Amino acid sequence: AAEACTEQGTMETDFGRAQSVDQEIPSSFGVLPDATAWIDGGPAAFRYFKALVRVDPVGKRRWTLYVRDRDYRVIDVVTDAHVTATGSAWTGRLPLPAPVYFDFVAVPAAGPPLKVTRLVVMPSEATNPYYSVQPGVPRFRDITDNQVPLELRRAADSVGMLLGTWANKAWCCSAVAVGPDLVLTNWHCGGTEGSVDPAQYWQQSICDRTVFDFSWDGDATAREFQCIEVLQSDEKADFALLRVAPRNGNDALRPVAAWSTTRAAGDPLMMVQHPVCRPKKATLPPQCKTVDPSIAGGDGAPGADFSHMCDTMNGSSGSPVFDEKYRFVGLHHRGFEKVGAACDLVNKAIHASTISKALSPKAKTALGGAPPIEP
Repeated sequence: AAEACTEQGTMETDFGRAQSVDQEIPSSFGVLPDATAWIDGGPAAFRYFKALVRVDPVGKRRWTLYVRDRDYRVIDVVTDAHVTATGSAWTGRLPLPAPVYFDFVAVPAAGPPLKVTRLVVMPSEATNPYYSVQPGVPRFRDITDNQVPLELRRAADSVGMLLGTWANKAWCCSAVAVGPDLVLTNWHCGGTEGSVDPAQYWQQSICDRTVFDFSWDGDATAREFQCIEVLQSDEKADFALLRVAPRNGNDALRPVAAWSTTRAAGDPLMMVQHPVCRPKKATLPPQCKTVDPSIAGGDGAPGADFSHMCDTMNGSSGSPVFDEKYRFVGLHHRGFEKVGAACDLVNKAIHASTISKALSPKAKTALGGAPPIEP
């Protein structure tokens, strides 16, 4: 796959399927509906699903959706406090294929029902993967592997998986926390080629349908954050800065500790990523290293990017690249590309300094100023 070099310039990847639904649940509904019955083709082929819900606002009416498992135990809670600016909210990831019951309670009970408008069903593996790996076996390690240093595991707290949806498409990328409620990822992760017009990437409607799971690491617990606001979307440099809010109301992100840069070929690097939407993985030195510290960016800007030999797959876009001091030095965004008739066999990341210099006034305000680049 690496030698074929067929990657088309973006590295988000298909992840599951999105479908529209039209279900209404009134408050104090006598028989609790099984939400898995709404999945086209049934739930057996999938591992998780998520539902987009909405209740038309009426005065001071308050509501809660209790999501229950097959034994009617509560496994997720969504309330009116979780809604976006458009009034919608996502459930967490809900396990399949067992029944999942939706229990809607509003005070007062009389009023608009809970509307379920969209489902995203998620498999164990992504489809249509593209591998940008050096010849041989990809060198990805589970973040819990004993070979992964503790400090990198701590730095991995700042890495999450992005899950976006539009029409009947669902896709994933990676993302990195740069503030307690701020997430950095690629511009090209704000849509998917063929389903979303590039002019719509990171519009508010895309943000409303995007969540970040900072605990996609093989456990059953979700630390999910909803995209709330697009602070900056930069197509040329290929990054987006987003404000997010925790689904559970009291979580907070752990931002990267510091920003720096890679300066020389051979500099050791580390990456934490979600290749093909898999649980959190790490790539380590000596294979993971800088190739050329100064190459043109995706838009041709001189010196905006650097090339590296850390293995990636699609879904790795938006992953942070760390140096030996666990400082954020780059945002991965491009895989192998053809140069003439040959495949270049290197990956590319945006310099952290490129992003810092390109921040808009609004983005700088949110970050408390442009992040300094440590020597």
